Amino acid sequence: MVGMYNIFVDPVTGRTRTLDETLIKEMDDVVSNSIFSVLIFPNDQWTNYFDFATDRYKGGLTFFARNSLQVFPFDRNAFTESINKFKVKPSLLAWYPADEIDGSSCNPMRLAEFYDLLTDLDPDHPSFLLWADPHRIRNYDLDRITDIVAIEPYCIFKAEHGGRHIETVYNEVRLAVNSAKNKKPVWTAIQVYGNYHIYRTPTAEELRGMIYSAICAGSRGVLFYAYTMGTLWHLPEHEELLSAVLYESKRIKQFEYILVLPEFSVISDIPEIFAAGRDSGKQKYIIAVNPNDEPHTCSFNINSRETINLFTGKKLTQQKGKVEYYFSPHEAAVFQISQ
Repeated sequence: MVGMYNIFVDPVTGRTRTLDETLIKEMDDVVSNSIFSVLIFPNDQWTNYFDFATDRYKGGLTFFARNSLQVFPFDRNAFTESINKFKVKPSLLAWYPADEIDGSSCNPMRLAEFYDLLTDLDPDHPSFLLWADPHRIRNYDLDRITDIVAIEPYCIFKAEHGGRHIETVYNEVRLAVNSAKNKKPVWTAIQVYGNYHIYRTPTAEELRGMIYSAICAGSRGVLFYAYTMGTLWHLPEHEELLSAVLYESKRIKQFEYILVLPEFSVISDIPEIFAAGRDSGKQKYIIAVNPNDEPHTCSFNINSRETINLFTGKKLTQQKGKVEYYFSPHEAAVFQISQ
């Protein structure tokens, strides 16, 4: 699952607010139906906004905003009308009833009421909820409120605010996966914004490190959050990052058939390298990343007749029941294990 996480269209003027339409079309073409739309306020202003969005971008471009569950009491009639109207939209792939529910004082009973209604009226589209603090996920009865759990481990700070902490992505995704107890898939919102408050814009290398750290930790979906405080995101300083988002999106889609396979346990012999195993039943794979500025050589304890890095096509050597690999700074890899 790949998606852009932003509000693209001004609900009053109907104009794109943070990304120009050429860029929106390009992103839509890159990830096709894997980018999803979400329903927001059922009042007239936001309904018009969603009408405009879903009619223009039929491939399923992303629209995330807070739903009225965080503002108004649960209104069964209003939500029934909205669900029945938008569940037939081809670009609706998920429902997002509230944002950062642990930090917004959103009543869990409202979430449960909405989820029950949604399950009855639209069983074909999942519900998606995001937590700001993965420690709080365990405080919720997930079976009662959502189909998908998401977190936002934003970790690229300005130097005076602590700098970069990509390991945070891995650690918080692992916490979310464990808190969800394998009942719900976990998705990760990746930071692709900065230059405001305490954050700075990530580099292309840092983007790669965050993406594959999340995947290695068990994330089943990747979202790129282009938060902008109402200003244009598509600025000259974002050109490199935009190219990286497009490149990594294409690569994720190319190897998606591997990334979604069941997991098996694999551990690198050094803590600097994050890794995870995938097993189709007939073929095993290792996903790994070096999210650091320094190169590292690590080995995996696995018997292999032949191991190939699918990103580069290079073969690895097997020695004494181990496969060893030299990781360049910020390098990610998917290894195919032939046994």
